[in-house]
Amino acid sequence: MTVSLVDDYKAGFVAAMGDPLGEQFHALWLDVTWLTIKWSQFVEIFGTAAERISLLNKAAPSFFLMVENAFWQDTLLHLTRLTDAPQSVGKDNLTIANLPDLIACAETSKAVRELVNIAKKSTEFCRDWRNRHIAHQDLKLALGDDAIPLAEGSRDHVTKALDAIYEVLYEVRRAYLGSSPPFQAGHTIGGATALLRVLEGGVSGKASKE
Repeated sequence: MTVSLVDDYKAGFVAAMGDPLGEQFHALWLDVTWLTIKWSQFVEIFGTAAERISLLNKAAPSFFLMVENAFWQDTLLHLTRLTDAPQSVGKDNLTIANLPDLIACAETSKAVRELVNIAKKSTEFCRDWRNRHIAHQDLKLALGDDAIPLAEGSRDHVTKALDAIYEVLYEVRRAYLGSSPPFQAGHTIGGATALLRVLEGGVSGKASKE
């Protein structure tokens, strides 16, 4: 998306919603779009077919294990940021939790607040991972000292969390613009598919030489 197009989107949201709602909504829409793209790349590589995992293991198993872990943790952190409280340590955050208080219509504000609460519940597992494993290292968990296990987290959990966040933004956009297009990652030039093709060619070439 070009800078001019991004500016046009922002101007459209501010014109329809006013400021600061339009400005924050635009920033959240861009942030969620970026998360959608990142998650689609993760699924493309690690969650689409067993054959692809086999290819990664043949090419560079240790490296791609680190990539998978980094992708996963980054996704959980991103989801927690989007659903964090409006303030932390006395500083303002960009979060969907800001939206209800910025909406003048009481009915719409209530509907959005209910959806925000659903989204926050859907990301509770991310917050446990962040607090006890990613941002901090829980001592009992690290030592295996009768610790409470990390909350269950899977690709399905992430997908449901993303869908819940989408619903918040869809509700706001429908209220002010009448409709809302779905979030779509689209085709990423030079992304996961391109990498897999290169790896496939390299592994096949190596095998033929052997």
